[in-house]
This record gives sequence, structure tokens and C-alpha cells, in this order.
Amino acid sequence: MFCDNLHRYIFILGVIFLFLLSPPAMANDGHANSETADLAKSSCDSCKASENGNAVGLSEDVATSLTEDAAIMAQYHADPMNVPDVAVPSSQPNRPATPQGPSTGEINKLLTYSTIASNPGGGKIRYVFEWRENGVPTTSSTDFVLPDNRVSKRNAWHSCGQGSGFGVRVKFVDESGASSEWSYFRPVQIYSIPQTPNRPQGPDCARINALCTFSTSTPDSCSKIKFIFDWGDGSRYHTGYYNSRETASATHRWSRPGYYDVRAIAFNAHGKMSGWSAIKRICVRSKSECPG
Repeated sequence: MFCDNLHRYIFILGVIFLFLLSPPAMANDGHANSETADLAKSSCDSCKASENGNAVGLSEDVATSLTEDAAIMAQYHADPMNVPDVAVPSSQPNRPATPQGPSTGEINKLLTYSTIASNPGGGKIRYVFEWRENGVPTTSSTDFVLPDNRVSKRNAWHSCGQGSGFGVRVKFVDESGASSEWSYFRPVQIYSIPQTPNRPQGPDCARINALCTFSTSTPDSCSKIKFIFDWGDGSRYHTGYYNSRETASATHRWSRPGYYDVRAIAFNAHGKMSGWSAIKRICVRSKSECPG
């Protein structure tokens, strides 16, 4: 009896052993080996990604920035003449922004201009402003400052003019002495406030409705100017533009007898006006009172 049971147990253990060695079990074990291989391959791919700059621990933004920088530098080396400013390598800093400020200004009056620039090298920079007056350049510089921060300088022009002979541009120099290109030039028109016109010249006496001519001029002005004649009877006359020191003239008739004070004022295209001139008094009479 005991022997029969022992043989039965041995048979059962043999069946279990054969089952474990069957093809399905081997297939499952092969699947496990395949998962292990995939995990190893994934780890290897991560290493390759790290070698390309997208290393473990870098944010997506930083990784993207590195990729874009690499592309820009590749573009610079391939075609340095047609690459944007941001692609200029750090040994040649970017061009500053065109100075911002007024396009017109009054002579001898301080005007403020500002600019900003980036430095690919990341170090501090100082800005050099070039002020051009009658084609002659002078410069003034800022202290060393961090890039990407707007800076400003002030300047006054001491003569009048416009065009390429008057204006401002700017460059910057980094701490290693490397200089950027000059910014684009901003022209500035410099004008003066018209001086008070001379006392109008004209007749002392006139008949009613007689056509009378009066003239005046300004001692000096940087730009063309217009005149307003005030006839003393509530009416005024606006002339066209005249050059500096050029004589302006206007005519007028008075319909009633009396004394009238004629005066003139000058103004330029920038809306700047002079003071009123001294008056010229005219006596308007009837024909019988003002013969001839």
C-alpha cells in the first residue's frame, strides 16, 4: 500500500516537472527576456538624447533654446551676410536699437535719446552715443551696465540744421573691448524760436480805402518763418513762408477814419512764435483831411 502511494506521488511530481519544461512556459520566459531588452534599449536612447543636448534634468524650454541656438549658429556659419542680428557670435555684439527720441528740437535745448541692446557674451557693456552737428561728430559714453536694460543720454545742438548733418547714432563696447556695429542713424531737425520782427514799415497817413503796404523782417532765424500782420481794426493777415532776414510785406485798406496800430509776429513750422513787434501807427482820414 505504501509503495503504491509512493509511486503515485513520484508520478505527479514528474508530470509537474515536465509541464514546467513545456514550450508555453519557455515562451513566457522569453517574453520576460524581451521586456528586459526593451528596458535596456530605452536607457540607451536616453543616453543618446543626453549627448544631443536634451540631457536629463534640463527643462523643455532650455533644451529648445539650445537647439535654436545651434540652428542659428549653423545659419551664421553657412550665410553670415543674411543672418539676423541675434546670430552674430559673441565676439561681435549685436547692433543697438535705433535711438528713440524727438525728431525735432530747439537750438541750445537738451534733448533725451534712449537705446537698448543685447550682448550674446552676457557681460556688461557701455554705450557710445555719437552726436552729429553740421556733419561734425562728438561722442559721449555711459558707464558699464548690464545688457537688455534701456539707457539714455542728453545732448544740445548749438546750431540749426537738418538732414544727415544733424542726428544721433549709438554703438556699445563690452568689457573685453569688442565693439558692436553702429545703430541706424536718427536724423534730428534743429530749429530756433523766431526772433521778434522789426517794427513794420509803412505810411504815416492814408486816405479811407487806400491800399497801404507794410513790411517787416526778423533779425535771424534758423528756419523759414511766416508772419501775421495785425492791422489794428480787428483783422489780421497771414503771409507765406520767408527765409531768414527776408523782408515780408502785406497790404491793407481801412474803411473808417482813425488811428490804427499795425504790428507783426513771426512763427515757424514747429508752432514756435516770437513776441509782437513794436507798433507802427497810421492815421486814416477822409480825402478832404488827407489830400494828395
